[in-house]
Amino acid sequence: MVAFGTDWAEDAARRDFTLNALYCRADGTLFDPLGGINDALNGRVRFIGEAATRIAEDGLRVYRFFRFSASHGGEKLDPDGLAACAAAVGKLGHLPAERVGSEILRMLALPDIALTLGAMAAIGLVEIDADQIKILKAYETLGGFTPATRLAILIDERPAEAMQQQWRLSNEVMRAAQSVAAAADMVEQDRLDEAAYRFGEVAVEGLALAAAQDNWKPDRLAEAARSLAAVQLVPFPISGNDLAGLGIKPGPALGRELARLERIWIDSGFALDREALLAQARS
Repeated sequence: MVAFGTDWAEDAARRDFTLNALYCRADGTLFDPLGGINDALNGRVRFIGEAATRIAEDGLRVYRFFRFSASHGGEKLDPDGLAACAAAVGKLGHLPAERVGSEILRMLALPDIALTLGAMAAIGLVEIDADQIKILKAYETLGGFTPATRLAILIDERPAEAMQQQWRLSNEVMRAAQSVAAAADMVEQDRLDEAAYRFGEVAVEGLALAAAQDNWKPDRLAEAARSLAAVQLVPFPISGNDLAGLGIKPGPALGRELARLERIWIDSGFALDREALLAQARS
């Protein structure tokens, strides 16, 4: 049941953080019953009243504390809030996984989160190791803040299915992260052309991920970026119908032959034309 009231202070006392307890009339008059303006201006994310009480009311506020600290607090964590979050870690099993996942995804879209995720890992709220934090920080240093790339970093050391289940992430979100990871693998193997062909613009994120993972020097990154930008993408010149016309019956065998010829075409630098590829077909 929703009840409406007119007491600003009473309403504010029920909220989570002081910077979320600001009110404004239509004429622009500002009401700040709990000092939220100063906290907002100083980048301080502070629980209202007793942090433990606010968290007991809604355990999701633990995740919100870290997200707001990253988005509004410059990744500086209020000591009292951090202590209360650490004490609550073992009491959050009741939270719906999709709500936790939503908070995580919103955090992954922020400009700087490596230090915050490191603090979350330190209290046992998330499973992220020191190497992953290092890669996340390197990725941020490159100017990256794409959720799919960050998620690719997080799933690198654990089964993707486990993380998807833990946070109820959609198949679309997981596919995006796995595409970045696959593109990064190709970039690391100097298969820039193939990364661009298979993943399009995602190859740019793959390049950033590869650079962050292997701590590339600026000149190597710049050279790879120029090479990737110079790739001229063309469509694969043959199709299953072409192979069927040679007498290959539709089915797994046709698919394998099409993949084999595509591999030959990629290895040629996309140079072989339709006639040259069909001449190599195994009927």
